[in-house]
Amino acid sequence: MEAKYLIGFADEEQSERVDFANFIDGDPEIAFYEITSLGPVDDIIDVVINNNLDAIVIDFKLKEYSDDFEENGETYLNHLVQTFEKFPCFILTNNSIDAKKYSYDPFKVISKEIIHYVPDDGEDYQIAIQLRSD
Repeated sequence: MEAKYLIGFADEEQSERVDFANFIDGDPEIAFYEITSLGPVDDIIDVVINNNLDAIVIDFKLKEYSDDFEENGETYLNHLVQTFEKFPCFILTNNSIDAKKYSYDPFKVISKEIIHYVPDDGEDYQIAIQLRSD
């Protein structure tokens, strides 16, 4: 079965990209598109259009930890929101408090806890994710 949705994920750490890919791996309707570098802010628009992405998730502190990204995640996200007002895009970060300060929409900032969370025995995974992201 071919996936219905293609989600891009930009993070400077390969281990985080692997964790995100594993997080969505159980859903046959979602495919993962790995973004390992971005140049100027307009590059994010090209990546979305050229790869026909349905959504994008971006790490917050990209440029501060890697030369492969010219901007931090909030700059790319804010540019996406300005260009495609209703395009589904999010910041996924370990530092959600700071990220919310820099985002046009603080509701687009999600803690990385959701991709690292392991439910207790018998706990419904989807319910656990919802509780952890509130």
